[in-house]
Amino acid sequence: LMAGITVEGIRYGAIRATLEQRTGTNSWISIELAEGKKREVRFALEAIGLKVNRLIRTDYGPFALDGLRPGAVSEVRPDTLQEALGDLIPKAIGHQPPPTSRLGRKPRSANLRARRKD
Repeated sequence: LMAGITVEGIRYGAIRATLEQRTGTNSWISIELAEGKKREVRFALEAIGLKVNRLIRTDYGPFALDGLRPGAVSEVRPDTLQEALGDLIPKAIGHQPPPTSRLGRKPRSANLRARRKD
């Protein structure tokens, strides 16, 4: 799995799998994904002969989900986000450049707002 795997024509990137424990006929495996495509864990493990009975997400990127119940939401403070993601996000979190179209120009509505201010 570390080298990636192709299942039914879909290429999945590197998957780090660590056997955590075995209990009877079940095995608990810790999985780290590089991508996270739809049903990637199930398809990749079934391709090597394992059936997934249960998935429990413990982390999402650099964030641990300790104690967060299914469907619950927890706010990530801007300073925590900056610390965790570093150079991947702008330093001024609240400041975002105006939206652009696929052509790299401001959308028409943004141009109209700018004219109204003048």
